[in-house]
Amino acid sequence: MLDAAEIMVQQLREFGFDASLDVIERAKQVENRGDGNYLMQFDGTSAGMQDPDFYTNFVHSQSSWFARGVGYNNPRIDEILEDTRTIVGFDERKENYKELERELLEDAPWILLIWRGEAYSTSANVKNFHVIPALPMDSLGMFKYIWLE
Repeated sequence: MLDAAEIMVQQLREFGFDASLDVIERAKQVENRGDGNYLMQFDGTSAGMQDPDFYTNFVHSQSSWFARGVGYNNPRIDEILEDTRTIVGFDERKENYKELERELLEDAPWILLIWRGEAYSTSANVKNFHVIPALPMDSLGMFKYIWLE
């Protein structure tokens, strides 16, 4: 069975690109992400928290996760992220994040080609385990709410 990266390489070749798949160690992948030393990288992550402030890790110009590595820098994005961190009210934060998303859609700093689903299995005696949509790794962090019967 082909994995998603192999399928992407095949499809790129069908469109005439000279594509190859180089498997690298995780440490190198993280290094590449931080310094932008790649043309295309099959990468993955999750939001890591249940608050839209996670955008800071991805798109703030000083973040080492993605933005800095590819040279993405939008002062308005930085300003929205920094200002919204000082706001307590839900409705005002929500409006700021709507503006942030509009800015990001306009810029399109990344083209996300695939969404990888997550699957979990549990025994019948595991109770109250729920996968949090779009935040699968957070589901694992919710152990304090899960019990065995």
